[in-house]
Amino acid sequence: MIVKCVKCKMFYDDEFRYTICPHKTFLANDGKNNFKVNEDAYLSKHNPAKTVRCTYCGTEFTDEELQNAHDCPACHTTGIPCSIAEDVTIKINWHELRILGIWADNYAQSLHDESKGIVGKILQRIERQYPKMTPLTLAGEVKRLQEEYPGATLMQGGKVIVPPKKPN
Repeated sequence: MIVKCVKCKMFYDDEFRYTICPHKTFLANDGKNNFKVNEDAYLSKHNPAKTVRCTYCGTEFTDEELQNAHDCPACHTTGIPCSIAEDVTIKINWHELRILGIWADNYAQSLHDESKGIVGKILQRIERQYPKMTPLTLAGEVKRLQEEYPGATLMQGGKVIVPPKKPN
């Protein structure tokens, strides 16, 4: 759902409205691009603010939803969750972000703990925001190449390092 901030007159994807816009006054789209007051578009006792996000699966929770929880209610990981209040917006070039992503993913793959998966999950959430951009990991880039060119083979020094994608 797309919402419109009453104060800054900007439009936001409902999923990201609280992390991008500093205001808490939104009008909801009725599905016909008519923006009007909608109780679901405002914070209320019936729709409290999400305050925490699972670093692994990305699911957001209110304080009440996490009362007495010892792990993520959605994916059951026990890692430390993120505080949504600490979300930031940064300006970075996609190529620079790819460099960070490739290094982080390669390092995480060398570890033998839950860091291996969590770095990939974070990178996947970033990639979903820009699905047409080049993937942020080498593995993701090779996978996309295999999807676009299923018969292609990647070779290094006369040796096949990535075989063609097998037909479904």
